[in-house]
Amino acid sequence: MDKQAQVRNLAVEAKEAFDRQEYISALSFYKEMDQKVPNQALVKYNIGTCYMMVKNPISALEYYKQAHKLKPDEPRYASACEQLETNVSNARSSASKRRPPGPMSINSLGDLPQIPTEEAKKSPARRERQEYSLKNA
Repeated sequence: MDKQAQVRNLAVEAKEAFDRQEYISALSFYKEMDQKVPNQALVKYNIGTCYMMVKNPISALEYYKQAHKLKPDEPRYASACEQLETNVSNARSSASKRRPPGPMSINSLGDLPQIPTEEAKKSPARRERQEYSLKNA
């Protein structure tokens, strides 16, 4: 089978997988196509779309940018880049505003329950008997 037929078969497999919502499989087919025919804007765009479907916007943006660079006049590539860059930027800025709580200070440990030691677990009567037997031994 020649290269062009292989690429056509991969394209069919990728689209069918995508239509079945098997995005990881579709991504695999599109990436294989990308290796066989690099610098195809539509393939890059479809890889980006697969990454979006599996909730990986950072990788999606990378491929959308590559598609836009290859075909800057294509409106959907420009739009995908612009919208996703805005969303990623907004998500990063809101994440930086949410600071995780800092480490506990020694002073804040006073309210924590103490884990009893083996000695403290013994009943008072048992402790007294053990102390008595140690004194009289």
